[in-house]
This record gives sequence, structure tokens and C-alpha cells, in this order.
Amino acid sequence: MGPPPYSPYSYPPFPTRLVRPIFGRQFAGVCVGLARTYGWDVGVVRIMTVLAGVFIFPVAEIAYIACWIGIPEEQLGDMAPPPPQGPPQQV
Repeated sequence: MGPPPYSPYSYPPFPTRLVRPIFGRQFAGVCVGLARTYGWDVGVVRIMTVLAGVFIFPVAEIAYIACWIGIPEEQLGDMAPPPPQGPPQQV
């Protein structure tokens, strides 16, 4: 018996280590990497980053650049497999 099939409504879990993903990022991948690692909504993380950049300038910008430099980029072998296409399979 192989691994259970993925539900079409859920994605496989992301890796628990902090990486900047190749896909799904808008600028450098810092916000989406933090959101995936800690299970947060990426939209909320991006909004909080922009608000922090506006209200606590330049601390947020320095922290973002430090994360950009310090968080490794995701390797192709680390990526989660894409969700299956088509109708859900009956088990």
C-alpha cells in the first residue's frame, strides 16, 4: 500500500525548516517563507511587513534585508509535489 492520495482541497505539508521558496513569492520570498514555515496566512504576513515598513522605518527594512540574506533559498529537491489534477480518487 502506497502513501494516501492527496485531497484536491489540501496541499502537502511544507517543510518545517525556514527557506525562501522559488514559487509563490512576490519579491524575495521572505514573507511567503515565514508564512509557510509557521502556518500563517501569507497575505497577513505581507500586510504586516508593509505596515511595519511604514511605521517603524528603517528597522523593518533592515530586518527584511537581513532575512533575505540569511534565509536560504529553497532547492528544487526540497519542493513539495504539486497537488493532483482532476477529480478526487475514491479509496
